[in-house]
Amino acid sequence: MIKKLFLIVVFVSFLAELSSAQTFQGSTLIGGTGTLHIGTGNNKGMLLMLSPRIGTFLADDLAVGATVPLSLYAYANSTTTSVGLSPFVRGYFGATTTRLLVEGRIGVQRFAYNSDNTNFNDNSSAFTYGIGIGAVHFISEQVGLELLLSYDNSGNNDAILTMANLTGINLNVGFQIYLPSAK
Repeated sequence: MIKKLFLIVVFVSFLAELSSAQTFQGSTLIGGTGTLHIGTGNNKGMLLMLSPRIGTFLADDLAVGATVPLSLYAYANSTTTSVGLSPFVRGYFGATTTRLLVEGRIGVQRFAYNSDNTNFNDNSSAFTYGIGIGAVHFISEQVGLELLLSYDNSGNNDAILTMANLTGINLNVGFQIYLPSAK
């Protein structure tokens, strides 16, 4: 296991040395974030969301792109899964290895609910939006680790499916690779 991890680190370091990127116009952003949300009160349960993303820098420090949020919510003998599409805009501020990050996004999400206890199934779609502020720390010229504190709204009015949304304040942890333009 340690040998495999070492090889991965060497490979990523090798790729990082081949190019110079970060947040310059024409660069590409590839990566994703993960969110763990533990519900309380009437929304007990655990929700895990993974959001792969891809984007491009239209100008220095300004990226646009899309993310595909995938989530799984589990409580007792019921589950809710969802998949969505959310365009985003990101701004980066500062010139050090740790930079301020601001993000806004809107999109749609499709929810599917299934209960083993009642054999009840339901599907619903929702408009989503979110805004966040955080920091990205560049561990190399091309690799950034980030923390993003965001307010998200899943906009789902379905009484059953609202248990499985991330409406509220969430902490997102991300890993991004910044590839240079093909110039």
